[in-house]
Amino acid sequence: MDAATLLAAASEAENHGHSETLFIVMGIILALFAVVTATLGIRSPSLSEAATRGITVLGLVLGVLTMAAMVVIST
Repeated sequence: MDAATLLAAASEAENHGHSETLFIVMGIILALFAVVTATLGIRSPSLSEAATRGITVLGLVLGVLTMAAMVVIST
């Protein structure tokens, strides 16, 4: 392999690694949300309807933002 090929591969790997940060952070936030929600649901399964809707909406927003992060880094 010549030096130009190695430089190009290293540059591509470097740029690719930095772009995944947003998706990884959003994935971690979504996973933490799931763990906290499951823990709270196990501890007190009787939540009000408003609380249930709020948790559902928050989960939906986090899921959509995580998917949007993947679309952003894939382009």
